[in-house]
Amino acid sequence: MTATSNGPSESSISVLIVEDEAVIADTIERRLTRMGYQIAGMADTAESAVQAAVSKRPDLVLMDIRLKGDKDGITAGDEIRRRLGIPIVYLTAHSDRNTIRRAAATSPSAYLLKPFNEWDLKIAIEIAIHRHRREEQLKENQEALRSAEEQLCHAQKLQSLGQLAGGIAHDFDNLLTIILGYSHGLLNVVDPHGDVTAPQARDALEQIHAAATRAAALTSRLLIFTRRSPRTAKTVSLSELMVGLEGMLRRLIGEHIEVILEPAGPEKGFIRADPTLVEQVIVNLALNARDAMPERGKLFIEVSRLSVSSKLVTPGLSAPAGQYVALAVTDT
Repeated sequence: MTATSNGPSESSISVLIVEDEAVIADTIERRLTRMGYQIAGMADTAESAVQAAVSKRPDLVLMDIRLKGDKDGITAGDEIRRRLGIPIVYLTAHSDRNTIRRAAATSPSAYLLKPFNEWDLKIAIEIAIHRHRREEQLKENQEALRSAEEQLCHAQKLQSLGQLAGGIAHDFDNLLTIILGYSHGLLNVVDPHGDVTAPQARDALEQIHAAATRAAALTSRLLIFTRRSPRTAKTVSLSELMVGLEGMLRRLIGEHIEVILEPAGPEKGFIRADPTLVEQVIVNLALNARDAMPERGKLFIEVSRLSVSSKLVTPGLSAPAGQYVALAVTDT
């Protein structure tokens, strides 16, 4: 049986060596090369270490704490980890409490006390790489969880708004039923040829009835959107539905997008469907197009006749030959 490993191979890991003693740096380089690691570069000061890390982007930095110059390896390691997120393994012959405390504050991935052998070096590198990759995976998981929580919160808010809108629409629909009933009754009893005020009264009643009818249509759309109204299929003109939505679409989409409607000719756009569901489809397609044009653009909505001479088969669609009404929503 052959053992397998899920971790990275040594040959794929690049290491930056930061050591101010040339003999020790050469020894570390030979050991790493012998073990199969790639050498990203070598540095002997804090400044050159940061520059090399920025330019080479190694997978790991072996950082001697005592370096040439005013800044030590702890300062360089802290900057590299904060700026680049590269794991640091500190090398030191000094294990005093203050040094360890300063080094620990920079969240290194491992320590190596000099002198160390090849096996100690290999174990420290493997632990550092493994720990770093687990930390990165944890960050990704936390970000994904945070994003999912935000989406869930947003969905819950939308659900609450939908329930509220549905409740209001339902109550409003009941009131409109009363208004429509009484206005219809008055229209039947007002004699347009009787009293001189009758024509004015009838005209006013007709306006009330028409407004209530339009309001009822709006509440019907709300109830469909909130899944609280039964679906009823009937013969309707797709072109008339599209034109009737023009005002709503322009308000929803905004002035930065030009809406261009292209209805079919007379007697050429009739379908059998639930009109409110068709309106919902048009609105959803238009909103998707709006999201694709954040700056400005044009939205074309076209209704046309489509003649299919043979069976139409495309991914997700199969239709027999015949006459169809096509709805096309395109954006720029």
